[in-house]
Amino acid sequence: MDDIPLVSPEKFIYYMCARNNWTLEDVKISPTVVVALPTFLEIFKQLSLEKVEKSIFENHYRIPGSTVSIKESRVGCPSMAIDLEDMVYLGGSQFIHLGFAGGLHDDMNPGDIVITEGVFNEAGIPSLYGITDLMIPSDPVLTKALTDAARAQNIPVRLGTHWCTDAVYRETREKVKKYVKEGALCVEMEGSALFAVSKFYSVSAAAVYVLTDIIKEDGWHQDWHSDDVKTGCRRVVDFVSSFIQNYPQSEE
Repeated sequence: MDDIPLVSPEKFIYYMCARNNWTLEDVKISPTVVVALPTFLEIFKQLSLEKVEKSIFENHYRIPGSTVSIKESRVGCPSMAIDLEDMVYLGGSQFIHLGFAGGLHDDMNPGDIVITEGVFNEAGIPSLYGITDLMIPSDPVLTKALTDAARAQNIPVRLGTHWCTDAVYRETREKVKKYVKEGALCVEMEGSALFAVSKFYSVSAAAVYVLTDIIKEDGWHQDWHSDDVKTGCRRVVDFVSSFIQNYPQSEE
């Protein structure tokens, strides 16, 4: 009994429901959840989204006529792990993360799109869930479906693995060389938690990244707010929206 957590999604969610006079049924989440950074969420808002008023999450929407929610993503592995725990408890079973990443190859440019097949873990969250593998894979079926949706619209994407770290300011030249040699296309800060927690709970997860900067041996090349990055984000929303319309969804 000593190894059972004293805090849990159940206790937190029941507390929030009691505070707001909600029932657990009121705050159930859709089976498929797109967890998107604010830039992607703003593009999705141009579609016909319904704001979810009774929710433990801020900026939570539903797509009418589907069993899909769209929720704003927070930054970092701890936030991703907490949100995934809560969403799994509330009924989520398929998760798509839309995030930003730094490219690791000279032929990459801001605005390029990477769909990851798995993450080289350099973050602390996975070991707390008993996952100590260096490489944590994405869900292969969901990853292929997203890749097919992009290619069906002739949207260029790169498919491969990536690197996740908790310490963005500790990305040394030695580490870049190491992970590039291992095959990593890019680096970001949420993927390890996304895939570790989903593996722990036997739910599916995939991730799509738009490159906002390029990290080379000669330094850090930043371009966060360029038109190319905005175009990449719009392209991701285009093919993810197509995926949502055409991919069989779980029933609520």
